[in-house]
Amino acid sequence: SRGLGDVYKRQVWVNRHNNMPESDSLHKIIEDKHIELIKKHNSIITSHDALVKKHADIEVTHEKGEMSDEQVKKEHDALVLEHKTMISDYQTLETEHDIMSKEHAKIIADHEDMTNVEQENN
Repeated sequence: SRGLGDVYKRQVWVNRHNNMPESDSLHKIIEDKHIELIKKHNSIITSHDALVKKHADIEVTHEKGEMSDEQVKKEHDALVLEHKTMISDYQTLETEHDIMSKEHAKIIADHEDMTNVEQENN
């Protein structure tokens, strides 16, 4: 015979199962988040490439004598600030990815737990 604790656990899991979206919906949510993160990552890479090009253009312009040392410093300072923002954006992206990975792992664990409860009940 089972104890009251086992009965309670079974009720909790059955209720959770009834209240959770279908497994396909959960995977769709995770997939959509993943696609969003990939887009953000690609945007950061594109911005970084543009930043590198700006830096190179400043160097060329300065070497040609078309930009003063003061102008180069001002442009360089702006690029450094832009780069710091980019690094912050990338760190935020990494955090979002970690959160998404943990959510995905929890969904998988919950699904496995529900499957085990269903198998115990059959």
